[in-house]
Amino acid sequence: MSAHQPRRTSRCPQPQPRAVTAALKTGLAALLALATALTAWRPDWIEALGLGNPDGGSGALEATILVVLGAATAITAPWAWQEWARLMSMNA
Repeated sequence: MSAHQPRRTSRCPQPQPRAVTAALKTGLAALLALATALTAWRPDWIEALGLGNPDGGSGALEATILVVLGAATAITAPWAWQEWARLMSMNA
């Protein structure tokens, strides 16, 4: 090996920065979707954590959390999809 050639220390290809970004965005969207589904399925999780009954039993806090999580999922899912579409169009 000559002095001018870089030495390779790993045989595994390094992931593309765009692929890592797309994967992180997809993970965030999936996590938010899971949190939304779990909150819809078990809205009393705040009480189950032992945080008391902050909304006085009306369910308003749980409904607000569900709406916020749903909105965040609706925003991040297309955001992740666009990143994957951009990545695939660059590789095509």
